[in-house]
Amino acid sequence: MRSHVSVADLAQLAARGGRAAGPSPLPVGDGAAFEVDRTVNNHGLVGLGGRQVLAAEILGGRRVSIRIDEATLSFFDPSSRELLRVRPTPLTSEEVQRLHGLRPAGPPPGPGWSRSVSSGGSARPARSWSATRSYRRQYP
Repeated sequence: MRSHVSVADLAQLAARGGRAAGPSPLPVGDGAAFEVDRTVNNHGLVGLGGRQVLAAEILGGRRVSIRIDEATLSFFDPSSRELLRVRPTPLTSEEVQRLHGLRPAGPPPGPGWSRSVSSGGSARPARSWSATRSYRRQYP
């Protein structure tokens, strides 16, 4: 981010006993991810940086953690870290830095439930079996 302080201003501050601030405690824009906790309202929205961001209406009333990457918002369950939804982020890096309750991100959330699709096109939970196929009545 560009500074409004010139090189001459910095030299003057150093001459008066000023010292460098050091690295930023939460750098944004270098691929780092952050997390916040929010409660989804009845319309499926969460408040982030003064904006109402769509999570999912089905999550209404639920407490979620939100992983904020450079391009995405990942909504997940805070206790199991199960991924619930992924949305594009409308936030700039400056808005992310100002979020209340911001913390460095933990490990990425895991997938929700795995699905497998049969050759007929129907989806079912992975590692499950269909009794109808194995017990189908055989005609002579």
